[in-house]
Amino acid sequence: MERVKLWREESREFVGVGFVELHDEDRRLIFHIDDEDERNRVARVFKETGEVSWAWTRHGEGESQEHRADPLTRQWFHFVVFNILYPLGYQPDFQARE
Repeated sequence: MERVKLWREESREFVGVGFVELHDEDRRLIFHIDDEDERNRVARVFKETGEVSWAWTRHGEGESQEHRADPLTRQWFHFVVFNILYPLGYQPDFQARE
């Protein structure tokens, strides 16, 4: 399971939005976000994000290799948080427990 607490800046202060959990064993997301508009906004980002390229690697003179992540996997979850939600103004905290 992966879990992240999301924060947003409001009036120069960071306010907790809530938690998003990925239960990767059964491939489902759970949103612990009280504000309905905020929950819908975050859920829509996850819902609309399909397979992603999360890295490119190359060893020596060889061809670059693309690393892709399917939806509802750990790599995909981290990609969505850092590459989509963060630019939208959400600050992630993967260490937060409550």
